[in-house]
Amino acid sequence: MSTNTTIHQPFTVVAGKFEGDGERNYKYVDSFADVMDAVRALDTCKGYHFAEIEYRAAPQPSAKALTDEQILALNHGERYFSESPSKYPEAGHGTQYHCGAPGLLKFARALLAAEQPSEGKRDASTEQVCREVVAERARQTVLWGGPEHDDEHTNNDFLRFIHYQMNSIAHDTPDLHRARFVKIAALAVAAVERIDREGASE
Repeated sequence: MSTNTTIHQPFTVVAGKFEGDGERNYKYVDSFADVMDAVRALDTCKGYHFAEIEYRAAPQPSAKALTDEQILALNHGERYFSESPSKYPEAGHGTQYHCGAPGLLKFARALLAAEQPSEGKRDASTEQVCREVVAERARQTVLWGGPEHDDEHTNNDFLRFIHYQMNSIAHDTPDLHRARFVKIAALAVAAVERIDREGASE
């Protein structure tokens, strides 16, 4: 019995040329599951006006919804609420709340809804941003070299690299700001890795 399993390929390499009106003319587009495969593909795209790795997070499944029975089970033994408004008719019965099962379900579902993250928050998750920084870090390694190259530079060198990228933001259009900050983050990671290697060798 065979099953069709779709492997998510979050890293997409795009490359091409800019037309006279500034529009992108894509000449190469391919997706990969592994970032290093994407980096190797990117290395073959030299000569194009633009060549970059894009990251797309895997679609997130919706949170598993609790059934009414599961919610009521949380109140086993009527720990929180009386499930019958008429079960405790006497006045002053401790702190028991006479909400009834419908009230309990309404309360529980309102609580679940309040705790459920929105799709927008999930799409902009820290995990996705970190993966984009990793992809950019790998791209920089292909362009300029790995640890051996980074170790030739000082903290002040990396400050200059980051300062250059920050100054470039002023000349970018707003839609490019995010990508520029990802580059800055990747440079900062490279600087921290260099400092850690330097400390480990002492």
